[in-house]
Amino acid sequence: MRVVVLDEADAELTAAADWYEQEREGLGDDLLAETDRVLNAIASSPTTWPLVPGSKVVRRFLFTRFPYVAYFVIRDEHALVLAFGHTSRRPGYWRNRLK
Repeated sequence: MRVVVLDEADAELTAAADWYEQEREGLGDDLLAETDRVLNAIASSPTTWPLVPGSKVVRRFLFTRFPYVAYFVIRDEHALVLAFGHTSRRPGYWRNRLK
């Protein structure tokens, strides 16, 4: 399945990678590499990942090394990534992107 990332989610990921890169050289690249792994896993098996509690359509994929979650919905022809959210910040802020 094809994976599409919303512009807002892409901007979040870029900002996070920039922040990690400032903390330690190469760490931002590591976040982007893990994101590629996450997106490939979503593409190959989108229904494997659990639904967000209280949602009937939004699924989540927890990153392994970084405290981030990919929130996505399955559409007819693709999976749409709504957000790359930090696990400890602003829960549910991405819900308005469902529209």
